[in-house]
Amino acid sequence: MKHRKRLSILLILTLVFIWGNSLLPGTVSGAISDGLMEILNTAADRLGLGPDFFTFMQDQNGDGVMEPTSLILRKAAHLTEFAVLAMILRALYGYNGGKPALSALCTAACCGAVDELIQIWSHRGSQVTDVLIDTLGAMLGLCLAWVYRRLREKSAGPEPGTATDLRSDGADSPARPTDRPTDR
Repeated sequence: MKHRKRLSILLILTLVFIWGNSLLPGTVSGAISDGLMEILNTAADRLGLGPDFFTFMQDQNGDGVMEPTSLILRKAAHLTEFAVLAMILRALYGYNGGKPALSALCTAACCGAVDELIQIWSHRGSQVTDVLIDTLGAMLGLCLAWVYRRLREKSAGPEPGTATDLRSDGADSPARPTDRPTDR
């Protein structure tokens, strides 16, 4: 129960972060993205990747002049936010049985649609492609969670008493057909 409560708090904080950023005016959100792009470019330059490694050029206002943009960084942020959201949802839905991955994916997609509606109210553009990117991020997060869970199960080994626990001493493992006593 304690774990579920922590996950619920983490879910609320994640949604506040996602939707809170959508409430920001476009100029403020753009400035944050540009600042992050500058930090990443500085780090890339120190690693020898060049000072404009994360800078992408785009004709932003249709005048034929290519200008630096943080568009790709912004879309990567959408992917990341919704990957995290889906992993949290998957963990929460796992407590209720059913199909937690599908429930998490559908909920994350709905949260993406709400995110775009919020952007309309904050006088920013709403795009169906952003909902699709959010959903793709959720799928990515669910895939990562699945891989993590499989690797963790593999490293832990089989549960004692399961059909896959075939230890040579036979202790705590189910009887195999060759282990059954015969009436001879």
